[in-house]
Parts: sequence; structure tokens; C-alpha cells
Amino acid sequence: MWKDVKIVHGKPRHSQTQGSVERANQDIQNMLTTGMNDNDTNKWSDGLPFVQFAKNTTYHEGIRQSPYEAMFGIKPKRGIASSFLPGEQIANIENEEQLEEIANTFETDEQLEGTVNTFEDNLSNGHTENHIRKRNTEEDLQPTTSLYQALTEQHEFISI
Repeated sequence: MWKDVKIVHGKPRHSQTQGSVERANQDIQNMLTTGMNDNDTNKWSDGLPFVQFAKNTTYHEGIRQSPYEAMFGIKPKRGIASSFLPGEQIANIENEEQLEEIANTFETDEQLEGTVNTFEDNLSNGHTENHIRKRNTEEDLQPTTSLYQALTEQHEFISI
């Protein structure tokens, strides 16, 4: 039917007993419909990655963070504001050519050295990710512990 989508059938259940699932399905359908209308297309499968990212990065009251943060331990990176460029330079960008020029000239030896230092700092702190912006390491690399701690404090993990 849709070559880009694999359909996996589950057990049939009554929709009234699946309230949260039905609400999530309706949200996804609404987001896909809006995306298709905005982009003047009828290929809804193209919008799935964007809808998935939107759903996974939305704050969830039950876990007091987004599912993305619970899974990866850092806030998601979105847009140019989460790039390696300094905020004062981002504010002055008016077109793509300026962005390319700033990005190309930004990679000096000093900035590359800062990236290496950040990577080494992360390794010494037990982190394996390499975050380019050194000023974000404290904020972005703090482990998201609430869900993990709750699980590890209540359950003993056994490797088989």
C-alpha cells in the first residue's frame, strides 16, 4: 500500500479501553494533516519523522521531562540556536550566505582546540558524547536521573 511504511498489526482492542492511545493517534493524525496541508502534498509518510520528533520532544508531566530527555539524558538540539555558533553572531544572520560564511570562518584552531578540550572533559566526567559548544556542556551533559534513579532504586538489573 505505502512503500515507505511498514504496518505492524497488533491485537484488536476496544477503542474505549485505549483512551490514551486513541488521543495519541488523533494528535498524530492532526499533525500529519496539518503538515500535508502546509506543504501541499498527499504523501503523509514524509511527515512522520517530524511528527515523531515533535511528539518525543514535548514535555511530559508524568516523567517531568520529554521522552527524548528521558531516553538520551540531554535536551534535544533544535534549530540554529542550538548550533556551535555564538548567540551574538546568530542574531546578526539575515540570509543563508551569511550563515555559511560565519560557519566557515568560525572553525579556527582555537575553536577546534576548545572542541577537543570539551571532548576530553566529557570523557573524564564519564560522558562519551562530544558536544561542540563548550559553554553548553554543564547544562546539556547533566544526566537525566529522575527516571533512571527511580528504576535502579526499585529494581536490581541482572545481565544474562
